[in-house]
Amino acid sequence: MGISKMRQRLGYGAADMASNLIWPMICTYLTVYYTDALLLDTAAVSIITLASKFIDAITDVLMGIIVDKTKFKSGKCRPYFLIGAIPLALFAVLTFSLPSMVSNNKVLMITMAFITFNMVSTCYTVVNTPLSAILPSLSSDPGERNVLVTFRMVMAAIGSFCVTFFALPLINHFGGKTDLYSYAWAAGIFSIGAVILLVFSYFNTREVVKPIKEEKIKLKDGLKAINGQYILFVITMFIYLLGFAIKQAGVF
Repeated sequence: MGISKMRQRLGYGAADMASNLIWPMICTYLTVYYTDALLLDTAAVSIITLASKFIDAITDVLMGIIVDKTKFKSGKCRPYFLIGAIPLALFAVLTFSLPSMVSNNKVLMITMAFITFNMVSTCYTVVNTPLSAILPSLSSDPGERNVLVTFRMVMAAIGSFCVTFFALPLINHFGGKTDLYSYAWAAGIFSIGAVILLVFSYFNTREVVKPIKEEKIKLKDGLKAINGQYILFVITMFIYLLGFAIKQAGVF
């Protein structure tokens, strides 16, 4: 059954709005939670952040492969909005709460922080990788695709604005920056909104354009096609992301 263009536009944008109710919370307040509430030193925070970047690089590739091989009746991409909704919300809350439950044991606390951060990052990948890949399947009309991208950008910005505007008042309301569970309460509220938006997105998008069957390329042929400029690009991006991770870990 088809759906209206407006419903699909709102549905597509809702998925990124959901992601931006959770990920900016992680990026902005997780380090504050680690240092101000858990009282972790910057060295431990840096290790958690840097090590997680390597895991994230692996999960991004794996999720891309999984999406490419997906053959659900409802599509290749949109089922993951539904599959990833609850795990993403759950681990967003656990990231800000599970380490607090073992705050009397520093080693266990760091371990829980590392595990929960990587789990929420992986769940974000489960939702966001299909979101990035779904656009060509939503419409074959270039003009409509531009409109879809516009809706996605605007609604993502609204999600980020909600976190920017409401997160700190919520944290302060539930106990302040040094409280062990105030961040979890705030994350929980945003997570409920994210789940609703992802479910809405699933039911209001349709993958109507079938992907063109591509010829399989052997690994050795693919490696031969990689030239020096591409390798330089990969190295440059790795250095950039490494520097960004160090910067984020040292902000607080």
